[in-house]
Order: sequence, then C-alpha cells, then structure tokens
Amino acid sequence: MGACLARTLDCCDVSCLRDQVDALLGYVSPQPSGLPRVYSESAPDLLSLDSPMSPGSSRSQLLRMVRARTWSTENFKRGLRRFASSASPKRVKADELDFGDMATHDRARNIMHLWKVRGACRPITDFYDFDCHLGEGAFGSVSKWRVKGSPTSVAVKQIRWQAIWHGFFRNRAAERLIRKELKLLLVLDNPFIIKFREWFEDMCKGIFFVMEVCTGPSLQDILEEVCGLPEEQRKARLQKLRRHFREVAYAISYIHSFDPPVVHRDLKPDNILLADCSEFSTARVIDFGLACLKTEEENMAVGTMVFMAPETFINAKVDLSQQTDIWALGVILTWITTAIVLGSLQHPCLDVEEGEEFGVKWISLYTAFKDKAPWNRSLVEGHPEVALILDKVLRYEPEERCKASDILQEAWICVTDPAVSACAELLERGTLLYNLRTFGELSDLEKKIVFLVADHAPDNQLALLRRTFRALDLGNDGQLDLEELREGFRKHDVDISEELVRELFDEVDIDDNNVISYHEWLAATIGPKIMESESALAACFRRLDPEDNGYISREDLIRAVGQGADEVLRLDDDSFFLDEPRLSFEDFKVVAHRIGEKRASTSYPARTSQSEATGKKWNSAP
Repeated sequence: MGACLARTLDCCDVSCLRDQVDALLGYVSPQPSGLPRVYSESAPDLLSLDSPMSPGSSRSQLLRMVRARTWSTENFKRGLRRFASSASPKRVKADELDFGDMATHDRARNIMHLWKVRGACRPITDFYDFDCHLGEGAFGSVSKWRVKGSPTSVAVKQIRWQAIWHGFFRNRAAERLIRKELKLLLVLDNPFIIKFREWFEDMCKGIFFVMEVCTGPSLQDILEEVCGLPEEQRKARLQKLRRHFREVAYAISYIHSFDPPVVHRDLKPDNILLADCSEFSTARVIDFGLACLKTEEENMAVGTMVFMAPETFINAKVDLSQQTDIWALGVILTWITTAIVLGSLQHPCLDVEEGEEFGVKWISLYTAFKDKAPWNRSLVEGHPEVALILDKVLRYEPEERCKASDILQEAWICVTDPAVSACAELLERGTLLYNLRTFGELSDLEKKIVFLVADHAPDNQLALLRRTFRALDLGNDGQLDLEELREGFRKHDVDISEELVRELFDEVDIDDNNVISYHEWLAATIGPKIMESESALAACFRRLDPEDNGYISREDLIRAVGQGADEVLRLDDDSFFLDEPRLSFEDFKVVAHRIGEKRASTSYPARTSQSEATGKKWNSAP
C-alpha cells in the first residue's frame, strides 16, 4: 500500500491528492469486540496526524508523512496478530499429532487420514448440515447433524475453547493435553462404547467431535420408568437391566486394560445410552471426562456427586484412578437393584429417607464417607448374589476394590449371558472358521473395504459375532490374544491344528500388535451378505472419499491402503476401476459385491474335520 501511495505522489500535484488518498489508504483499527475493522482515513485528517501542515505542503514532505503512517500501520498490524495468537487457537498441523504406539492401530490410521484432508483444513459445515440441538453440558453442547447429501445422522459434541483454556486467553499446554487424551478416545474399539468418527477444530467455536448417534433412551430414563411400574412388572425388567449392566462393565474393563488405564471419570446412568429403541438394543457408554477440564466455579474434578467415590468426594484434588469408576459401577448396580426391589433409586451408603436419587444432601454423604459407614445391605434384600458383588466394590480403600474384569466373572452377571451359547452356535455351524480363513485370502485393499464396512454395519446384524467375541475374551479386556483363540476352539471341540490357529491369528491381526481388536474380529468374521448393506457401503465410500468429491480416485486408495494398493490398481478388467480411473458410488457397490462373492465362494456350510479345514479346496456358499 505504501508503494502505491508513493507512485501516486510522484505523478500528481499535492493539491489534488486528497481524493486519491481517500481511495487508497485503509488501515486496521482495534475494536471493543476484539475484531479488527478496516476503514479509510480522509486526507485532511491524515495530514493533521503528524504536523499542522497545510494541504499545500510540498510533495516530499507529504510523502514522508504517508510513509511514516504506513510504517506505523504495519507495526500495529503485527501487534494485533501477536495479540490474536494469544487470544485464539491456531490450527494444529496434521504432522503435529503423534499417536505414538497407537500409530499402528488401523482405526488411528483411518482417523489421521480423515484429519489431514478434513478436520485439519476445512470446517465441519463442508461435510455436515446442522439438524437440531440435543443438549447442553458444562463444557459445550451436543447436537444432531446430517451427512451432506445423505439421510445418515451423526451426533456432534462441541467443546468451547474457554472450557479448555480455563479462561479467555489461549492456553497452549491445555490444548496439547486435551488433544493427547482425545486421540486415545478416538481409537477406542469396543461394542459398548460410543464410536468416535473424526473431529474438527474451529478457531472461534472450539473442537467438534463427530460420533455415532444413539436414538434409544438413557439408562437413567429406563430406571425412572421401572420405578413407576407395579412390583411384578419391575421384577420382569431385571434380566434386561442385568444385560445392560454387563455391557457397561465390559466397556469399563476394556478401558481399564490400557497402559496407563483410561478413566471415564463421570460414569452414571445419564452417560449410558441405548443404540436404538429396539428390544435387544445394546448400551453405549458416552461422555468420557477429560482430566484437563474443570468447572469454572470450583476447583473440583468433573463428576456427579451421587456417583463420586469417597476419596474423590472428600478430597477434590485427588488424582482420579480406575477405582473411581469401580465405585460408580457399584452405585449404578445399587440403583438397578433398588429400582426392582423398592421402586426407587437409593444411594448404597445412606438410609432410604436421605439417599433417594439426586436428592442426596452433601452433608449426609460427607458424614457417611468421613465415618466410613458400611453400605446399607437392607437395600438389596432378596438378592444375596448382588450383595456379594457390592461387598467387593463398595470399599473405602481404593486398592481393596475389585476390578471390572472380576465383576464380569460373578455368578449374578453370568447367569443369563448369551455369549457362550452364541459362540457354540457359530462354531457348530462351521462358517466362523471358514470366514476367518478366507479373510486372509483378500488383498490389502479388499481387507480395508471389509474393515470399513464392518465398522458401519447395522448393530442388529452383528449380535452373534459380538457375543462370540465376548465369549472368547477370557480376560475381559476387549481383545483376543493367541491363547484365548486357541482355548476357544479347544473348549468347543473344533478340530484344528496349532499351526492353522497361528496362521488365522496372524491374518486377522491387521495391526501386528499380537492381539485381535473387536473391529478386526468383525472384519474377519462377517459373512458376504453384509457387503450388500446400502448404509454400510455408503459410509465406507465416504471414508474412502474423504474430500467429498463424489468419487474415489487412485490417490484416495493409495492413501487409505498404502503402496500395497498398487497390485490391485491395474487398469485392466480385473482392476477395481471399471470404465474410468476413478470409482463412483455405483461402481464401488459393484466392487463390494465382488468381494462378497469372493468370500461366499470360499465359505463352507457345515462343520468339517481338520483335514478338510486345512485343504486348498473351498466350496459351497453358506
């Protein structure tokens, strides 16, 4: 701008500069709102800024003044940029995010791929349309959005920057801490934990998390409904409530198996949703707390008073551990039992009169915890097996509490568990073993597609596979090791050699971390019919087309699979590309159908001997 003004001064008389300066000069002025405003200074005011020179001054004098004003404006702009940097976040670059040991996790690789081309450089509104507001929390809001050009809905949680920074000004250390924890949440892989899909960062509005949307009620809603029923009808709900508690305990056991353990920090019935409203819907644990988030009013860790462990309630600054989640599980189990027995939700350490639901007084709970009052066994009268569990959970010394994996071994938890029978049914059919074997015969790109389809498959189509996975998971840590797979085959009398078990395990272990994750299991065991699911294929297509171009290019596939994709990207009749060097959605469905046919043609309908299982000939679709 200064050079432009100088050229103007060199070619014009001073007497006619006012109009041209009005048109050329603009500068940034700070506003009360913190946002810059650009406006023009009139020539007479400009001339009066530095000296009382008249409009008839010489050209050289006016030139010096304009240059001085331009230099001052540039200095002001630099200062404004420095202030803005301290008051607002900076987009983190994709290569600044380091997953460490999780970098080998296939789910982490998918998320990083999406982040590089979506969340790191484009707003969420490029890919999703706002639908409606769902709720408000201490640190942000949850709303429902729709995928652009699709009826598919997602839930989006927004966390405001002020909640992350603990104030108005930017706190880079807090940003690094929240990103560190969020990276872990985004790779959680468990059937009973909400699925995180991706995240976006807005320099003004905060962080947006995209996750699956749950259309069913919360466990809190279910418990309140049960409390309003007659006694006989309440008893009829016990089996369903026990199933949901088992699902939640399995999710908590999984996150506690991490090194270091992941802690939920705010486990309560309100943070447990059902995936949908069907009779056999499964639970989802949501709203994982973040250690770096505190309430603005008090220096207390995030949590709900009724479900706080004694050590957390009495000492607000105590470090939260997985044992705080175990105590919360004990309170939830007490609520489930008292809803059935008493028709009310009672705190285990208080009398009926003062311990009902959220009406608990702070002083009552403080006194009970301070005096280490034993939990009230009369609340679960008639349910001695529940009392045995609570004896191991509701202990005042955190190190004395049992683990979530131990809770899952209790007789009351296992009594109606369908996992064992589901595992026996699938192994009896014989298709499970053969689906595992044919998975190893797929190319890297075909495995990637099957993995993504499995990640978005309808929940009701995965019930048997989900239950079988839990039955084989003897450690209840949410993953299978080689010994657990071998023991599962042995327990159900599957005639298979040690060498073949090792071969199958290595093929399914896509991440090469010596364990089979839940979604690796699904990808390897789903049947060919799942490749016909329109919604799952559409979601898979969107993941392979992260820029939302409407087609999958060669570059998209190479980024998704790596250089190993070259072997399947030949431009011939057997390639993934049909008529053009890119795939439309219709073309992609043809590709998925081919993969389904490939697996169907090598599946086997019935249980056979070890020699048949290890043979090279495969026939007859299931």
